[in-house]
Amino acid sequence: MNERIKELILQSVTFRLDPDSECYEAQVCPEDLESLAELIVAECMDIVSNQTTLDTNEDFREGFNHGLKYAWTDIRKHFGVEE
Repeated sequence: MNERIKELILQSVTFRLDPDSECYEAQVCPEDLESLAELIVAECMDIVSNQTTLDTNEDFREGFNHGLKYAWTDIRKHFGVEE
């Protein structure tokens, strides 16, 4: 599994030690899964927005950023992620 995905899981899922088996168990509720999905969507959006710094053409960057604003709105709406 990807290390970053593991980090995101650890941010959103609660683990506890089961005293009988001495193994860790994940306790996942729907809110935890929703949080994980929102973290993944937000991180994907961050990755795309960071790509604009790679291009030195100012006009391209301006147009790209303008398009991103609308894309982010659509992505958030599609997944129900609040800002």
